[in-house]
Amino acid sequence: MEWQKIGGNIRRVTYREQILALLANGEKKASEVTAAIEGNSKAVHHELVRLVKMGEIVKVRWGVYALPDASPPK
Repeated sequence: MEWQKIGGNIRRVTYREQILALLANGEKKASEVTAAIEGNSKAVHHELVRLVKMGEIVKVRWGVYALPDASPPK
């Protein structure tokens, strides 16, 4: 779990924010995301599935995720 200090307050950085930051550098395997976040593996997997359903990330192939293509559809 990652924490971020803002002024005098400390807030938890959400799984969503961490996943999107990791995928900004290119596609990643689910195991790489889980290891980098160091969170509960089931919770991270649940968040990956939720982000795919919402369209914020895409599943490239089994166990590999990436940010959606920013290019307009042809």
